[in-house]
Amino acid sequence: DALAAAERAFNTARSLLGRHHPLVDFVGLLAANELLRQGNRDEAVHMYRDALADLRARGLENSYFACLNHEHWVHASLDHDETEQHLRRALAIYEDVLGHRAWRTAWCQAHLALTIHAQGRSDEAHEILDDARQTFLQIRNEGRDTVTWIGHMTALLRLDGRTVLTDPFLSDYATPLPPFGPRRYVPPALTA
Repeated sequence: DALAAAERAFNTARSLLGRHHPLVDFVGLLAANELLRQGNRDEAVHMYRDALADLRARGLENSYFACLNHEHWVHASLDHDETEQHLRRALAIYEDVLGHRAWRTAWCQAHLALTIHAQGRSDEAHEILDDARQTFLQIRNEGRDTVTWIGHMTALLRLDGRTVLTDPFLSDYATPLPPFGPRRYVPPALTA
């Protein structure tokens, strides 16, 4: 069974590598997640709590593994206040360790916004969600070549820091002199 296998893996890693090895932290997180998946919420929370206490004792309370434990604890939590507390802690660590413009940071912001919205604090939730959206957009386009299909033969290319719009057929007619030329069957994806 998966739960027994997760516990065996955790105990084996701990005995081979020692209690304070990062791989043991990771396998412990996987074992806690498996406990949660199997419906053993209390045991999973106990493992997350123990892992956080262990990381704190080792001076690693602001480490990536601490952040992952806070984040995964959220899935076990039944209380919105507890969920918010762990998400805020995870978000603070992500921003410190990974920076504000990282996928995990943006994901954590979005999750926090949903939690706050569920508590009836819509304005605050929308602010946080807007930050997450801006972060996702910045990350998506930062320093990468991209191709965005707009419709028909139109695409937006970003190559080597340059932006090119191909075949910008964005009007009702396929001609520079409307209404001469063929008319579109489908409205343009964008308007110019």
